[in-house]
Amino acid sequence: MNFNKVLYLFLMTGCIFAGCQSDSDSETKQKQQEAAEHAFRSTSVEFTDQWAQAAQKDGNSAVYLQIYNGTATADTLVAVHSAVAGEAALHESFQEKGLTGMRPADRLVISPKSMLALQPGGLHIMLMNTKQRLAEGDSIQVVIELARTGKKEVTVPVRLAN
Repeated sequence: MNFNKVLYLFLMTGCIFAGCQSDSDSETKQKQQEAAEHAFRSTSVEFTDQWAQAAQKDGNSAVYLQIYNGTATADTLVAVHSAVAGEAALHESFQEKGLTGMRPADRLVISPKSMLALQPGGLHIMLMNTKQRLAEGDSIQVVIELARTGKKEVTVPVRLAN
C-alpha cells in the first residue's frame, strides 16, 4: 500500500470517528463553549468547565476548571476547600528527569483579562481522603479563595475521567 492510500485511510478514519460523536457530547461541548464565551465578556471572576473525577470513599479525586479574571486587576488563587474531603490543596503534575509526579503548587496569580486552566496533567485541585463516594452524576461544592475576590463556592459535577 503506498503512502497516499495510507494517508487517505488515516484521514477518513478520523472523519468517521469525529462523525460518531453523540448528541449529548455535542450538547455538552456547546454548553461549555457558551459558558466560556460568557466568561470572556465578564468584568468579574468567572468559573467554567468545572468537573471532578469520580472516587471511592477514603480515596482521592481531582477537580478541574477554568478561572477567568475579567477584572482590571490581577487576583491570586490562595486556597481551596471542600467539605467532601479531609484535605483539599492546589497541586501540579510534573515530569522531570524521567520522573512523573505531583506536588503542591504555590499561590497562582491570574492576570487581568486572562484565564487560568486547571486541567488533567497540569494544575488541579486535589481532594484527599474523600469522606464519601463521588459517583458519576453527583455534584460537590468546592470553595475557591482568591486574594481580592474572596471565597467563591462552585458547584462541580462528578464524572469519570477520560
